[in-house]
Amino acid sequence: MMTEPTGSPSEALARLNRELAELFARPPVSLQHGASLRSRDELVICAVLAGKDAGKSTLINALAGTEISVDRELVGQGTHQPIAYVHRDATDALRRRFAPSDAGHVACHPVTHDVPMLRNLVLLDLPDIDSVFHEHLDTVARAVERVDRVVWVFDPKKGDDRALGDIRPSVARDPASVFCVLNKLDLTLRDETNGDSPARFWSRVNEWFDRCLCAVDLPVAAHHRFALAARFVAAQEFAAAVTESWTGSQSGTLTGAEQTFLRDLARQAEAEFDRLRNCLLAPLTAEEIHRLKHDNEAAELAANLKTLRSHYDLDGALHHLDTLLADVSTACDREFDGDYRGTVSRRLARVGRSDVELARDVMARRVEQWPVLPVLYWPLRGVTHWLGGRLAGGGAGRNVPPAADLLGVRGWSAAHRVESVHAQAQTALRRLPEPLADHIRWPSAASLTAGLEGRVCERLENADEDVLASCLAGLPRPGILARGFVWFVLIWFPLLQPLLRAGLELLNKGVLVGSLAAGLTVVTALGAGGLVKGFGASLAVLLFMLAVLYARSVRLVQRVRRETGLGPSSGDLEPPALSDVDAMVDEEILRPLAEPVESLARQLETRRDELAALSPERTA
Repeated sequence: MMTEPTGSPSEALARLNRELAELFARPPVSLQHGASLRSRDELVICAVLAGKDAGKSTLINALAGTEISVDRELVGQGTHQPIAYVHRDATDALRRRFAPSDAGHVACHPVTHDVPMLRNLVLLDLPDIDSVFHEHLDTVARAVERVDRVVWVFDPKKGDDRALGDIRPSVARDPASVFCVLNKLDLTLRDETNGDSPARFWSRVNEWFDRCLCAVDLPVAAHHRFALAARFVAAQEFAAAVTESWTGSQSGTLTGAEQTFLRDLARQAEAEFDRLRNCLLAPLTAEEIHRLKHDNEAAELAANLKTLRSHYDLDGALHHLDTLLADVSTACDREFDGDYRGTVSRRLARVGRSDVELARDVMARRVEQWPVLPVLYWPLRGVTHWLGGRLAGGGAGRNVPPAADLLGVRGWSAAHRVESVHAQAQTALRRLPEPLADHIRWPSAASLTAGLEGRVCERLENADEDVLASCLAGLPRPGILARGFVWFVLIWFPLLQPLLRAGLELLNKGVLVGSLAAGLTVVTALGAGGLVKGFGASLAVLLFMLAVLYARSVRLVQRVRRETGLGPSSGDLEPPALSDVDAMVDEEILRPLAEPVESLARQLETRRDELAALSPERTA
């Protein structure tokens, strides 16, 4: 059993057909699968299609130049199964071409001959396409998938037969492999008026033939259209047949003008047949046969692509999904408008820990970078916070209400707004074609509301941490002079200042004393009372310094809140934290509703792109 090789365009097309059928919840569309069957050999099989009594067998015998259509049991009462007129050396190749395959089995009756010019060309007589038996049309559809060329034979009595239009979509071939023959041209001359010119007659025949082909949507190039009488190929036979139809006898008498007209017409009919025979039976090299099969494969692929696009209408489906996304986004913007988002943003900016509370965490990290101060800060932090808060202007504590209260605006809770968005989305979804709508599963309004409230709680928890991190990231490290000043204060008041004062007093008295006396003088200057006073002064200075550092920490927190939008802004400007509220609404409401739609759209777009990549123009 032959199948398309893995990764071939036909294999990819079959996969896309299955996937699209699943997405659209409908049976896969019927595609043509004859490309691999036709590429098995170097035979050129030419199918002859027509309705009953159009003269298919007569045309086949005329093309062969001898009577090869002789199986009267199969042909006499109308062809009911494919009959292949094949050279006896090509029967094995024919049998392989029509062997059972994935494209379906069709029985083919071979009739062998020894015509040299038909060694690699098989003429296939197919069942009548206008048969009352429906299985005949099915047989034709399966058989033409295996042929390389198609000859449509038209009968002047029923040239625009709609049966041709029914089978035409199954015959996807390169235009160079499709031929149309208007047979029984002699019958069109029964009512021919005297004095008409052959040129005018051919013009009217071609116009009529062109209208017939357009009626069944079968456009064929002019050089692949033929008007002839297969039963009377030779000009003399054609003229004799027409004479008999005009006069009632082959020996009847015609006027000179009629004889001239008929002679020119008969020659033209014979030339038409010779042109058809040369087109169909001209020897083909292996390279030409390969190109013929390749072009037919490309035509089949293009027809299958057109069928898939028409059947599933990917562009229309994507347009519906884009419209649904726009409706959902509009509903979300309507319920969670700019005023709502700004109000919630301002509320979020005013809740959480106070500035002075956050400043304590900043202060704890800041004093670690100073000498001596950490030892003083922890036992004196209460005094430091009180005094520093006064210096900084304080900072009121902020309450943390429930998330549902923060999200309620103008008497409408977040839950009501989410339910409204969800209802509008469901209404828009009902306008989507049902197979596509079945693939979209949205979360409930309650789960969307819970997600939004959860994000608010998370926002409140993380906002103060973000402020603290920003403050700590910008803390300046005290310089050498600043750290030296702390040591100076600590040493100056209890030690250096008393010693300096005692030394100055001795100098002022002008008294010269020995080393022992000087030492006693210093000890006296550093008495217990003096040390206590000195350390007290140092402590007061360092405490004030701690208060200043805490006040600066409070101001740092306030500045970071303003810059990052994690605190109230001044004036009438919206707080920068508005972007956080936008993100909450988009990620917790709009995104869960949009994601299933976008996911389905991506699947359709991927398959549309794959179809585009398979087009013959792209794969050439």
